[in-house]
Amino acid sequence: MRMDSRPQISTVIVNYNAHEFILLTLESLVRAIGNNHTEIIVVDNASTDGSIDQVRRYFPEIIIIQNSHNIGFAAANNIGLRQVKGEFVLLLNPDTMIAEDTFTTLLNFMTKTADAGAVGCKIINPDGSYSRDSRHSIPSPLTALWKQLGFQYLFPGSKVFGQYNLTYLDPDKTYSLDAISGSFMFLRRRAIEQVGFFDEDYFMYCEDIDYCYRLNRAGWKVYYCPDTVILHFKGESTPRKTIHSSWNFSHSLYLFYKKHFRYKYGSIMSVIVLLGVLLRIPLLYLKHAGRNIFRRIRAGVIRYRGKRAIWVGSGSNLSKSQDVLSSAGYKIMGILRSEEIDEEDAPSGIAVLDTVKELKKFIAMTRTDEIIYSAENLSFKFILQNIVDLQQWKLHNKILLARLKVLVGKSV
Repeated sequence: MRMDSRPQISTVIVNYNAHEFILLTLESLVRAIGNNHTEIIVVDNASTDGSIDQVRRYFPEIIIIQNSHNIGFAAANNIGLRQVKGEFVLLLNPDTMIAEDTFTTLLNFMTKTADAGAVGCKIINPDGSYSRDSRHSIPSPLTALWKQLGFQYLFPGSKVFGQYNLTYLDPDKTYSLDAISGSFMFLRRRAIEQVGFFDEDYFMYCEDIDYCYRLNRAGWKVYYCPDTVILHFKGESTPRKTIHSSWNFSHSLYLFYKKHFRYKYGSIMSVIVLLGVLLRIPLLYLKHAGRNIFRRIRAGVIRYRGKRAIWVGSGSNLSKSQDVLSSAGYKIMGILRSEEIDEEDAPSGIAVLDTVKELKKFIAMTRTDEIIYSAENLSFKFILQNIVDLQQWKLHNKILLARLKVLVGKSV
């Protein structure tokens, strides 16, 4: 038992209109805390969606710092970092979900790895696929150019074109590397005291790569540890992808190059990188415009046939959750059994699926592509693993927080 009053872990979350996602983040965080002595600090960048009122209502023990305007991700993180007291500090995005073993796993890792200044974990996308953003290299001009032109997506196994996100490395092995994602960054306080805070010239994006670069230069190592998994919804704490957000990313990448590599590579390479930045903006906009068209088509199909979902959780909890599900417009088509639940049959008229094989046939038969997980009687670790196991079907996964009466997941 710790004899002093200083928390072992401090968590800093920067919120900007994260809606119900921050409630899921905090609910999973509270479960992961366990017996660890912790503090949680939420720095709000002048949200207008009422999310901070919800945080106050359901998590009164959390420290909230409200800014009068949106000062950016790096600057808001710095406000939190100046307040922390913990031996370790977790920087966490407000649209994430962590597992119950996350703190225990990474505390053990940091205890055994004395040279670790920071460690990240395996991050998955909402559909269960591996997120390339789990780890990074330091973007040299050519690496940044291949990233900007999209070559890493065309040739992920190439050590040349896949260098930015290290896509040629095994995602299930531990590595010492250049950088990890700022959406989940577990830091040693002594490293922060030595290196300092984030560079506030970065309003959003690339501040994490810049910080990891400085950690490495100061003699600390940055690690990727896949022994624990989190989900990152992406984009729920930032404005939807537009020309403006595409510009923010591209500008930040150019700022990083200008800060660290301009004098090393000279003016010709500066022109090449700037050209890559300018080309990237319309490409990103076209990419996300295409996604928006797909979302509109799918939304039209859903309006026609209604929202259909498969429930993962207990039958009794489904009965208790009908008001939340009904208000969201969902009709539950079936229940997928879980080894975490040994319970009575499903409510009358709802199919019970005992195996994943049955689930596959049921999805095709009912044209159901959404799954709702009951967080009340399922562990977040189980939910994360199940999402990974079912990723091949590109399902839309949502999590019901019955206590908070919210359904959390990517919108159509």
